[in-house]
This record gives sequence, structure tokens and C-alpha cells, in this order.
Amino acid sequence: MRSVAWATFLIGSLGSAADARAADRLVVEGLLQANAAGEVGPGGGVHFDMGRLFIASEGRSYGRAVWTGRATAGLDLLGRSDRFDLTAGAFIGLAGGEPTMFPETQGTYGVEGRVAVHMGRVDIRYRRAMGMSGVLAAALSEDELRAGVRLGEERRIQVFGQAVHFRAGDAEGVVALGAGAAFVF
Repeated sequence: MRSVAWATFLIGSLGSAADARAADRLVVEGLLQANAAGEVGPGGGVHFDMGRLFIASEGRSYGRAVWTGRATAGLDLLGRSDRFDLTAGAFIGLAGGEPTMFPETQGTYGVEGRVAVHMGRVDIRYRRAMGMSGVLAAALSEDELRAGVRLGEERRIQVFGQAVHFRAGDAEGVVALGAGAAFVF
């Protein structure tokens, strides 16, 4: 009986510690990115954390008139630890652009996963999104690698650089390099 009570206390304490670190926050970001042809496109997003759950909305242009916009909902699997983040989510959105990648604006849907490492003021993350687009359900994928530095006493501003590889269907993918800033409220 004592071992059951001890195990219940220990499991409850671990959950409480994770939930205590998972405070609500709002992150707003903006960025510019350029593809290999030198075409520059804007991007931006809003990310809201509510405990271990999150919702996000983002849009970005990859140049060559290729763009995406999506809304994502998901779960922080590690309870927003101080060192590591591991999230999983599902998204729905729209994509459009040049005829070889998207003949017309199409609906998109799929899943994404993200792993992040926090080292003092430095953050590094990798995000992979996989899904489908359009009526014919052509596969799409996006790989994003981002490194940033948090600034200020409260570390509420982050400047970052990122590399993104976006592919849709059988079309050649688009690689874009960019930089931006994020603000945490």
C-alpha cells in the first residue's frame, strides 16, 4: 500500500513540475527569406502556448511565387522543459504558386514534428512537416532548421536565421535562406 502511495505521489509531482514550467505565452514573428534565384519573400506567424497545448498560424513565401499558409494545433510532449522541446501537431492550410509546383491554389493538410534545444540564450530547432495538397492528394514536405539568440534581460526578443527546403508533388523543391525576429509576450 505504501509503495502505491509513493508511486502516485512521484508521478503526480513529475506532472506538476512539467505543468508549472508550461506557462501560457504568445510568440509573434516576422522574417524575410530568399531562394537560390535571389527572389525574396516575406513570412510571419503567431504561436500561442496554453500549458502543454499549442495553436499556431503562419504564412510564408518561398520566392518564384510559391507560398503557403497554415494553422496548426498540437501538443508539447515534454511539458516544455527548460532544455528540450519535442512537439507534434496537425495542420490545415492553403498553398499556391508557380504552375510546376501548384497549378492553382490548393488546400493542404498533414502533420508536423519539432525538436528544439535551448542552451542559455541560444535556441536551435528542427521542424519537419509532411502532408498532402489538392484534390489529387500530391505529397508535400517542409524541412526547417533554425538557430536563434534571445536578447534583452527578460530574453523576450529572439533574432534567428533559418534554412527551409519545401517540396510539393513531383516538382523540384525550393530551398530558401532567411532571417527574422520573434517577440514573446
